[in-house]
Amino acid sequence: MILTLMRVFGEDTVATMLEAAKKVPRTEAIATNLQKDRLNAWLRIEKSVDDVFMHLRLSTAADLTDPRFSVLSKYADFVKAKTGKSNDSVKTSILLQMVAAWNNPSKSSAEREALKKQYLSWRSDYHWDFL
Repeated sequence: MILTLMRVFGEDTVATMLEAAKKVPRTEAIATNLQKDRLNAWLRIEKSVDDVFMHLRLSTAADLTDPRFSVLSKYADFVKAKTGKSNDSVKTSILLQMVAAWNNPSKSSAEREALKKQYLSWRSDYHWDFL
């Protein structure tokens, strides 16, 4: 079912829909199951974290609060847990660390603003060619 949804709507749209569906009690369980199915499908076809970054169209993300970054982070963790190795490039790894730092509630607003500036600078300067 998840593969059909991704083919019809695109991986980026499905990722956003599932993140939204997890916030609604009535749809939370099915969204969670579909997310697990998606992670397993990606791993089964040996999709790299960098591939997922591109398929989720994260180069168009406005900022680090985009729910698609959460999907990327979950997949990176899933790959590491299942295979015992990291399946991402150094640059994607840095981006994942930035997202984790952004989501850390102990970060001050100044630290969060610095992360956001760095993210926007890379997005503008490199047009995501560095990933």
